[in-house]
Amino acid sequence: MATQRKIGKYDVNKILGSGTYGTVYMISDKNGSNYAAKKMEFSNADLNEINMVMRINHPHIIHGTEVIIEDEYIYLIEELGERLIDSLRMLTTPDKIKYIYELGSALHFLQLNEITHCDLKINNLLTINKRIILADLGLASYIDIDASLCEIIENRAPEYIMLEYPNLIGSLGLKSPNTNFDRYKGQIWTYGILCLDIIYGRTFAIQEIYSSNDEISIFKALTSKNFKDIIIGKLGRPSTVKLGRLLDLIFDKLLVINRYTKKEN
Repeated sequence: MATQRKIGKYDVNKILGSGTYGTVYMISDKNGSNYAAKKMEFSNADLNEINMVMRINHPHIIHGTEVIIEDEYIYLIEELGERLIDSLRMLTTPDKIKYIYELGSALHFLQLNEITHCDLKINNLLTINKRIILADLGLASYIDIDASLCEIIENRAPEYIMLEYPNLIGSLGLKSPNTNFDRYKGQIWTYGILCLDIIYGRTFAIQEIYSSNDEISIFKALTSKNFKDIIIGKLGRPSTVKLGRLLDLIFDKLLVINRYTKKEN
């Protein structure tokens, strides 16, 4: 009979995922409660994530319960959640409104504590007991990093992308980007993109929306005054009046060019 593998006092049930970030296991304690164990090394990035997860206490941000050092590795024990992306298409209108509010609450908490998540994407959102949970703090930082390096390209604020195409700025009638970005406000655009994911029940694939794989064409559409019309033209209006009003608010307050990503003097 094979010996049950253990991590500390926990039984290892299965591997949840494995990649460049390491291996994540599903584990359980003697009472049958399940957790996630993230296998990590003694790198600065891993130690930073452990520090973040163990110190942060917010109902909508992933929480670490224990740290175990074993066989030259660190195992970060966290709450076990389900990936939001797997249930996006099944969310009800109340669910969507609730999750958007809860995600905003998590990001506001990080800003108040001078933390930038820096890897906001739908794959890093979990649900636990009908609560949305912002996870994967591996790139989160207290320091004033270059915010233009944050987020995947599809979710990054247009002002950041402008740095890659400086010759387009004048032709599009846009202000020159200030390289002294406000790292907190830069995440407001990304929050808006995640809100679209939740409202429409699908991942916001820029290439699919604009029917183009050309980054310059995508950038032009992204910074267009008709951005909202382009999105609605491709995806339609939301299915309920409440979501329609919320969508209008997102475009009016979150997905705004040249407003939220520059530091005020």
